[in-house]
Formats: sequence, C-alpha cells, structure tokens
Amino acid sequence: MNLNNSICLVTGAAKRVGRSIALHFAQRGAIVIVHHCHSLGEARATAQECGEFYGREGLPLYADLSDPAEIEDLARAALAAYGRVDVLVNCAAIFAKKSLLETSLAEWDKFMNVNLRAAAWLSRALAPSMQEMQRGVILNIADSFATQTPRAGYTPYSVSKAGLLSLTQCMAQEFAPHIRVNAVCPGIVLPRAGNESDRVFAEKAALVQHAGLPDDVASACAFLVENDYMNGACLAVDGGKAL
Repeated sequence: MNLNNSICLVTGAAKRVGRSIALHFAQRGAIVIVHHCHSLGEARATAQECGEFYGREGLPLYADLSDPAEIEDLARAALAAYGRVDVLVNCAAIFAKKSLLETSLAEWDKFMNVNLRAAAWLSRALAPSMQEMQRGVILNIADSFATQTPRAGYTPYSVSKAGLLSLTQCMAQEFAPHIRVNAVCPGIVLPRAGNESDRVFAEKAALVQHAGLPDDVASACAFLVENDYMNGACLAVDGGKAL
C-alpha cells in the first residue's frame, strides 16, 4: 500500500516513537490521525507539524484506551472524519518496571488493557471497513526485549507485549487476504537527548553498539505498510539484540 494519500491512525502519536511514526508517514504523503490520552498539547503540535512541514495537517483525537467504549468512539470518530482508515498503528503502551510480586491486580489489568486489549479492540472496530474496501494494514508495536529475551522485573509489560505478537499472527490469518497485519519489535530506542547511562546500556545490548532512534522504528513501519507481501511478520529493529 502506498502511504501517499492514505489515512493512518497512530495511537500514542503525541510523543516519542508514535510521534516519529506520524511524522514519517506524513512525510510520505499520508493524512495522520494523532491519537492521544494525556498529551493534548503534544498531539496538537504533532498534528500541526505534519501540516507545516509536509502539507498534510493531522487530526488529534482523544481516547482512553483502557476503556472499550472510548476505543469504539475513537474508531467511529476516525471513520466519521475521513470516511475510511487505511492504516492502523497500535503504538500506545504502558511501560514500567514491575515484577509479578510487585504488581497489583489493578496494575496488571491496566497493562493488559492498554498494551494488548486496546490493540485487539481497535483492530476489531476498524477491520470491517477495511474488509469492505478490500485493503488495509494493521501494525502492532511490540518489543524485542519483552518478546525475544524477556527480562525479570518487567513481567506484566513483557507478557502484554508477547500477547501482542500472538494477536498479530492470529489477526493476520483471520483478516487475510485483504488486511495485512504485522508487528515491529524495537530494541532500546532513545531520544537523541537520552541520558548517558541509558546510552551506555544500549551500546552494550546491541550488536551495532548504539541505541535505536524513534525514526528507525518509523522507517520500519513505513516498509511494512508499503511492502504488500509482508504479512504475519515480526520485524526486529533492535540492532541484533535478539540474536
């Protein structure tokens, strides 16, 4: 699918990796729906930047992805605004260091609801319109550390991201042939102004001896959207960490 003139909904697009995906898609001619929950100012700035630099101003939309009703509202608002959604990127996530013994039931549910259930329910809400158009792409942003080499102390996060990979493969089979579903598994991704200790850790963790940047993930997402033969795949963007 060509990103030019496509309608793309990116969750968690106000900041960090989601923001880079939104801007990268806009640079390629897409119209981006910038989902946010707690970052309205940043979402507006991202949407405006899409227009200022690339001529296609984005649309900020709010939803609390832990609430299934708001997920349905987000899907309806996106379809009402443009009549279709060609590409969905499930990027929004909760990340925190929590062992199983440190995690309350409410915290566990929050991880699963935002990191896993939201991706399933938003995909479920948009899939019928994609099937009617006989085209669509869904991308799930997983995590190389959580899914390939899970670390102790990040149990609810790792479990939620591992579930996201299984969801990717299930949806790829169920939604074929007209909707392609893939995942991107980033390694350590730091902003350019990341702190020194994080940079040193990233250099030791990756075979390429440097951290990834949000733009590295964004370009991988663009590749998966535009390569029509990629389906059910998990693309590791981790500098070789998973080996």
